[in-house]
Amino acid sequence: MGLVTKLPPGLNEHLPKITKGVTQWSRLVAWSWTDYLAFAGEPKEAEERKLKTLLIDILQQQAQHAEAFIAYGKEESKLIADELSIQIDNLMRGVPVSPEKINNLKIGDSMVINAATEGITLTLSDVIEKITREKLVTKEFPEFIKLVSHQVLTNTFVGGFAEIPPNPPGEAPSEKRYFSYIAYPPRPEFDLVTDKQLIAWASNKVPGESYLPPSPYIPTAVS
Repeated sequence: MGLVTKLPPGLNEHLPKITKGVTQWSRLVAWSWTDYLAFAGEPKEAEERKLKTLLIDILQQQAQHAEAFIAYGKEESKLIADELSIQIDNLMRGVPVSPEKINNLKIGDSMVINAATEGITLTLSDVIEKITREKLVTKEFPEFIKLVSHQVLTNTFVGGFAEIPPNPPGEAPSEKRYFSYIAYPPRPEFDLVTDKQLIAWASNKVPGESYLPPSPYIPTAVS
């Protein structure tokens, strides 16, 4: 028996968007793992640094609280994970950060997100467009991202999609039809993927036609 795809059949029509999203996400991960900046030496450099730090914080905290809820059923973790999923959704749609939402996420007196949120008008789509001259696919096709709910995974280099079970009878149907699993593991050791490889991929300087990154240790899959 040969390989079988796990892509839900309902997403086949969106495959060109998904493959483009795979490439763009892997570039953003490489960007987040290095000191490379698309706007280095330009007025937006400071904002880009803040956006990168904030993205990392949001991804890590969403993964931790989602897994905590799945493992232990703590409702507080679910509420935080759900709100951070919305913030990831906004980041993927190229929407500027909403400080009031993020800064209200607390456990006791401790803020969930420690990264600075003020003064960031730069978006992930701005970063990708600066690098590749193309908008983030999830900004270009906002109707597609309306179908998905995000969950960050830190234990894999490959994300993917799964169908969301329909709401029970009597409940209003949800617009969200798929889980989008975002792969964001810790950066591997230097002998597995180097700064040179990451920066070349993040900056769109890798030759070839493949939509996949040059190393299996650069995560793929998100939309």
